[in-house]
Amino acid sequence: MKDRRERYIDAQKAELKSKRKAKQFDVRSALREIEYLGIKAADVTGRLLDIGGGAGHYASLFENASQRIVVDPLYDRIGIKLNGITGISCVGENLPFPSDSFDFVILRNVVDHMLEPERLLREAYRVLKPRGEVYFMVNIFLSLLKPLFALINILDKPHPLHFTVNDVRRLLMKEVGVSIETERIAPSGHFEWRLKRILGKMIKKEYYAILRKA
Repeated sequence: MKDRRERYIDAQKAELKSKRKAKQFDVRSALREIEYLGIKAADVTGRLLDIGGGAGHYASLFENASQRIVVDPLYDRIGIKLNGITGISCVGENLPFPSDSFDFVILRNVVDHMLEPERLLREAYRVLKPRGEVYFMVNIFLSLLKPLFALINILDKPHPLHFTVNDVRRLLMKEVGVSIETERIAPSGHFEWRLKRILGKMIKKEYYAILRKA
């Protein structure tokens, strides 16, 4: 855990630098990504929570949600305030909300940034209303690269954790016990055509899922 904590601290520093320098948010690409799992942003009308969502750009896509809240430990330090978004600086493993209080939760590209991913997922499910949904996405590496994860941990500082598809499924179904309603696996950078993303296709993919609370 000490080694993971050190990587987590490094990741937070790298994330803050990245989010402050983030280029203009690509709304069309983000909407295509959401629709990839059969979700129409306009159909989400209840209370929405984006965990680890930075300034809340993805939450901003759901304009018909009755309330849009983003929680991120770096929120106050990013310096970006979006209209219609309520931001709170806190960690996802300890959410300041009552149980069964949100209709839709976003966990996009956040689990591999966490110190305690199991606790994060349990918290997300705690605050989710019955029949609520979680939009889940995480980068995954090819299984044959798992023996190299110790090296990747050093090279990929923004991510304290790395997963294969089997690791993700085990985390969701066995360790946390969530229900996977829909899942898809796409090439890395499936919705972006930058050189870095294209090179990433060679070693990793993107795992998408809709998780439901029974």
